[in-house]
Amino acid sequence: MQPSGASPSRVVVITASIVGTIVLFAFGWFVGFIELFNVPGAVTSTQQLTGLGALGGVVITAAWVTVFWRHRVPVLVLAAGAVLTVLGSEYLLLLIGGFAVATRRPGRLVRWVRWGVPAAVVGFALREAFGPWGGAVVWALADNRESPVLEVVAPFVIATLSLGAYYGALALSRAYRRTDTATHRAEHERARADMLGDELERTRVREQVARELHDSLGQRLTMISFRSDEIETAAAAGDPRVVDFARSLRAETVRAADDLGALVNDLRTPLGHAPSAPAPTMRGIADIVRSHRAAGVRLETMILLEGLDGASDLLHQNVYRLVQEGLSNAVRHAPGCVIRIFLDGTPIDGVRLRIENDLAAAPGALSTHGAGLGATGMRERVDQIGGEIWIGEHEGRFIVDATLPWLTPDAS
Repeated sequence: MQPSGASPSRVVVITASIVGTIVLFAFGWFVGFIELFNVPGAVTSTQQLTGLGALGGVVITAAWVTVFWRHRVPVLVLAAGAVLTVLGSEYLLLLIGGFAVATRRPGRLVRWVRWGVPAAVVGFALREAFGPWGGAVVWALADNRESPVLEVVAPFVIATLSLGAYYGALALSRAYRRTDTATHRAEHERARADMLGDELERTRVREQVARELHDSLGQRLTMISFRSDEIETAAAAGDPRVVDFARSLRAETVRAADDLGALVNDLRTPLGHAPSAPAPTMRGIADIVRSHRAAGVRLETMILLEGLDGASDLLHQNVYRLVQEGLSNAVRHAPGCVIRIFLDGTPIDGVRLRIENDLAAAPGALSTHGAGLGATGMRERVDQIGGEIWIGEHEGRFIVDATLPWLTPDAS
C-alpha cells in the first residue's frame, strides 16, 4: 500500500534505491569473498577456507552491510572499506565510501579522502603485484595461472580502471551539483525578477492612477471651486445669475462623480478587456474649452488639428490630459487672467502645445520650480511618448510648452 501523502514518483525512487543497494551489497560481498584468495592463510592448498578465511568472510559480510547507510553515515562505509583494504581483501568498498564522503560530507575530511583513497588503491596494487597477496584475479580470469607477468600487470590495470571510474563518478557528481545549483539560482533569480516585475507593474499602475486622478478629477474640482467662488460673489451682490451658477456647479459635480466612477470601473476591469468608458481624445478638447468659457474663464484659443483618425489612443489621451491639466493649473493659480492655448497637430509635424497665462494679476502663481504634482504628471506623460516639455515662468507669464511626436496605433 502506498504511504499516505507519498507521490508515485517518490515511491519509485525509494524502491529503486532499496533494490540498488541490495544489488550493490550482493555484488560487493561476492567480490569480497572471491578476493579472500588474496589473503595469505585464508585458504589451503586445496582451495578450502581456513579458520582465518572464515573469520575474513564474517568481516567482509559485516563490512559490506554498512553500504546500506552510505547516504546517512558515509564515514562508516569509508572506515569499513579501509579495514578490508588493510586486510588485503579488496578496495571496492573503500572507493564507495570515499565517493559517499566526498559528495555528502564536504570539509576537511574530503581533502584527506581525495589523496588517501587513491594512495590506498595504489598501495593495494603494489602489494598484490610484488607481495604474498594477490593471485585471485589471475586465478579467476587467466588460463595460465602461473604467469608472473600477468600477476604484476593485472593489479595495476584493475587499479587504473577502478580509479578512472572513481574520479569519473566524482566529476559527474560535481557537474550535477553545479547544474543543480545553477538551476536553483536561476529559479531564484527568475522568482526575484517576477517579484520585481510585479512591483514595477504595481508602481506603474499607481503612477497611472495618480495621474488620472490628478488630471481628471483635479480639473473638475478646480472648476467646482471656481464656480463656488462665483456663487459666493453673486449671492453677496444679489446677482440673479446665482441660480444659473448653482446649476452649473451641480453639473460639474455630477461630471466629477462620473469621472471617478469610470476610473474605478477601469481599475476593476480585467487585463485584456475593453475599459468601461471610452478614453478621452483630442476631439474632446473643444468640450473642455466650452465648459471653461461657460464658467467665466477668459480663454484665447487657436486649435489646428489634422489626421486625428490616424493618431494612437496614447497620443490622444496624453494631449487631452495635458490641455486639461494646463488649464486647471492656470485657473487655480492665476484666477481672472487670460489663458492662451495654442495647439497644432499633424501627422507630419507632430503636436505642439503651448498654454500660457499672465502672472501680474496673480501674485500667488506658480514659480519656475514647477507646479508640483501637476507639472510632474505632465512631464511623465510627455516622457512616456518621447516628447519634450518646458514648464516655468518667463517675462511675467507662466508657460507650458510641449512638443510631441505623432504616434500611430502601430507605433504606440
